[in-house]
Amino acid sequence: MTNVSKTLAAVSDMFTTALNEATYQTSTGKELFQKYQSMTMANAITCRMVNSFIQEARRISYDSGVVEALAKVCNVLDSNKYSWLLETACETIESDPRAYSYLNKNAVKLVRPLLEMEEDQVVSYIKAGALKDAMYCEAFRNIAKSVYRDMPVVEVTEQYTCIHPISIVEKIDDEVYFVAGGQLYKMNEERTETTSDWNKVSNDFKVISQLLESNLVSYSTENNGTLTYKTPSYEIQISEEGKCKKIMNDKVYEYTTDQLREQNSLFLRNVTPAQRNRQAAILEGLAKCCENYNNIAVIDNVSMFTTAKDQFMMIESKEKTSAKLLRSTHSANQWSTEGNIYEVLNFIKKRTNVDLSEKYEEQINQVIEATEKEEKEKIQEELKSSQVQERKEKVEKLIKEFKDDPVKLAILSKIALELNTL
Repeated sequence: MTNVSKTLAAVSDMFTTALNEATYQTSTGKELFQKYQSMTMANAITCRMVNSFIQEARRISYDSGVVEALAKVCNVLDSNKYSWLLETACETIESDPRAYSYLNKNAVKLVRPLLEMEEDQVVSYIKAGALKDAMYCEAFRNIAKSVYRDMPVVEVTEQYTCIHPISIVEKIDDEVYFVAGGQLYKMNEERTETTSDWNKVSNDFKVISQLLESNLVSYSTENNGTLTYKTPSYEIQISEEGKCKKIMNDKVYEYTTDQLREQNSLFLRNVTPAQRNRQAAILEGLAKCCENYNNIAVIDNVSMFTTAKDQFMMIESKEKTSAKLLRSTHSANQWSTEGNIYEVLNFIKKRTNVDLSEKYEEQINQVIEATEKEEKEKIQEELKSSQVQERKEKVEKLIKEFKDDPVKLAILSKIALELNTL
């Protein structure tokens, strides 16, 4: 990298520290740390390297050492969210050899000065229109929109915006239920699948899901995650279970859940009967969000992709990956698919002309390795069977040869019996 922003420098320092101080409980965790320790020794740290580490580390959440290292890196990223998105977009565009990226590379020149600022300045400048001359570049346009909406954007590229949805999660028996794109899902260690059995989940789950899906509530990753409900006269923020903040007339009031409900009751007395039921439902939904804040999470294994023409959703699980179209400006045909991630990505590329193979490079390699392993095991099994058959034939030949020798015949009979059990 010829250009190193304050954010990249800060993330690089923490990334190096996290790797050097890493502990692990599993061989997978050990391999992850050794891989990236080796990469940092041989190469300059880039956004792509750090983002790849985060993606891989999230799949090894059963190793507490990996989770600890991941938290260190993500804390720095959370404090520099939009600077990091800008830095990542700049890096992607600068490394793009295609001719049509020339205009985008000019946009990078307009963005680079922002990366010398602190995060709060970056956000302020973007809100003031600092990216208006670079808005023809989709990557920067999407980041600007994210600042205006303050939505939890995970990744922005020239081709797409990727967002992980927010949902209430509820564990029932051995399965966890969540909502994405208006659909109820259940997942376990092996797979994630749709379900229409809403009777399985609690009423609080239904109320909170309806509120989160309504887009009346926004989510920010600041302060470990903040839910915000805004009206022209006041704002409610929830970032801790059982507590919330109400901002009104430039004053901040802190309430418990019970106090919030009391405030809601007072507020509803001044609402017209025609609007009272709808407003009461929203306010009670906020109170339930406050009560169940610790069960509201970013669903990492679900990705919502938005391109210039399509919006589609991908869901990853150990057993399979699935994807489905949510909306399209160029196709009236709805589509869905499932299989290993390599097959799903090929299907998506044909339908949307968006290539996600770079984003899911590690997962694709795992599919290839698994396939190779299966083929190898199949070949080994075939060889073993062939050897056993060959030995059987040889024993049968020897039995005929020594049919008059009781001692040798007994030994050969025992060998034949053992071979038949293989």
